[in-house]
Amino acid sequence: EKNNVIDRLMKKNHDVESGYKIRSKEEKNLNKKKLEQTKVVDKVNTKLSNAKISLIDHNEKSNVLTMDIHSKKSKLLFLKDQLSFYNELVEQKEGYSEGVRNVLNSPDNYSGVIGTVGDLFDIDNRYRLAFQSALGEWIYCLVSKDRKSALEIASSAKANQAGNLSILPLKEMSDLVSGKKTPPKGKNIIGLGSELCGINKDYKILAQLLVGNLLIVDDLEAAMSSHDLSGWDVVDLNGTFYGKNYLLKYRSDIEDSSVLGRNNKIKELTKEIDSLSNIINHSIKKLDSQKDKINWFGGSPVALKKLLRDCLLSSYSISSSAAPGTSHEVYTRGLY
Repeated sequence: EKNNVIDRLMKKNHDVESGYKIRSKEEKNLNKKKLEQTKVVDKVNTKLSNAKISLIDHNEKSNVLTMDIHSKKSKLLFLKDQLSFYNELVEQKEGYSEGVRNVLNSPDNYSGVIGTVGDLFDIDNRYRLAFQSALGEWIYCLVSKDRKSALEIASSAKANQAGNLSILPLKEMSDLVSGKKTPPKGKNIIGLGSELCGINKDYKILAQLLVGNLLIVDDLEAAMSSHDLSGWDVVDLNGTFYGKNYLLKYRSDIEDSSVLGRNNKIKELTKEIDSLSNIINHSIKKLDSQKDKINWFGGSPVALKKLLRDCLLSSYSISSSAAPGTSHEVYTRGLY
């Protein structure tokens, strides 16, 4: 009987040791799974944090783009209003006398009309005041092909009671043009009026006659103090004019009441509108791209949170599957 007790104890000890080895192996596997699951949870948490940061960043970029587009659209609307205003001025021939408007609005009745001095001089806005002061009433003159055309226009205008007008015959004007003078160079001197008036080469004779002797300078007083400008008509960018006939004109009112530079202004506005429209369209595409990213990152945290929850549940399940009392001491209790 004593041997039987020993045998039972030995068998029980063997069973306990075997159980311990099995449970120890299972515990190692569980710990390994828990470690792997912890790494997965940390990785998901990192992705979740990065997704939130990216979402905030894309929202901020989207807000900046939205405000920028709104600002540029307001500017675009303003430019379009300006363009419409200048187009209407040109179309209605505003600024010209009734006689000139009647002739320009009835080209079929007045053949031989090329245009007006104000329209033929395509003045850069920087020089507008200078030319406005230097040209004076010449700006409003009609220009015809030749003297014959000018007489026919005047006769028709008189018959139709068109109104007052003045005409310059282009062909005959060449007889009045003298040789081109060499302008002085140096500080405050910008250049010759005939080279800065923007006129088409077909009408260069007109420019040489009206502004061939005109010097454009930065400041009249400074230029005349620095250079001998006798024999020249001189005008500065503010419109202060001093003629070779000693006539001095000073502009205290710089408000634009001239027809000069309108066509050039229309070109500039059209170019600016096209450029700004392209910039706005590009910004809208960037904004759409940001919105797509926001939608993607907006859904990403939801998916990551679900994944994180599943990982945590899995970790809890692993932890729960490790029954309390898995140490060797627990198993050896069965020996006593």
